[in-house]
Amino acid sequence: MPIYTAIIGGLFGTLGWFIIGTPIIDFQNAPLISLSGILAIFAYALYYKSISQETASKIILYIQITPVMVLILSFIFLKEVISSRQFIGFILIITAALGIVFTLHKDKLKYSKTPILNFLYILFADLLWASAIVILSYVTTTNHPFIVIIYKSWGLAIGGILLYGLFGDIKKSFLLTQLSQLKLASKPLM
Repeated sequence: MPIYTAIIGGLFGTLGWFIIGTPIIDFQNAPLISLSGILAIFAYALYYKSISQETASKIILYIQITPVMVLILSFIFLKEVISSRQFIGFILIITAALGIVFTLHKDKLKYSKTPILNFLYILFADLLWASAIVILSYVTTTNHPFIVIIYKSWGLAIGGILLYGLFGDIKKSFLLTQLSQLKLASKPLM
């Protein structure tokens, strides 16, 4: 659940910040690093939504598009060069992913939009994860990796707060999970 990830991220970031000595980075990079955490937590939310509606084996196949998106975004924003080997890999991965969507779901596609919707959820999650990775690649060149991890952890926490506040389903799911844990904890062990 993304809210738990956000809570742990906030605690980890704050604890790490005090352990390292309360480092402050420049105003240009801090929002970017935090944005990478926010993007990642929204990607996790889409992942959990998809995994609740589809088998894990299919979702994992769709997630394999993330490196392709990292490559594309790095080419566009970081001016990295794509080799012919990378381009061939890109074509193979995209072709395989689309083939899997239509092969595994050819019977269901006539009756339900869920397989395509889950594919689009994961495709958007891939884009969010890839964006977070490219942002981190950009800012890690000028900041110490431990400081980047701290600020990204805070971004996870901020993203969790946004998810909790903006999406009633996520809030409801989190509260129901907490309630069931409290009930479980109050039962006697015997």
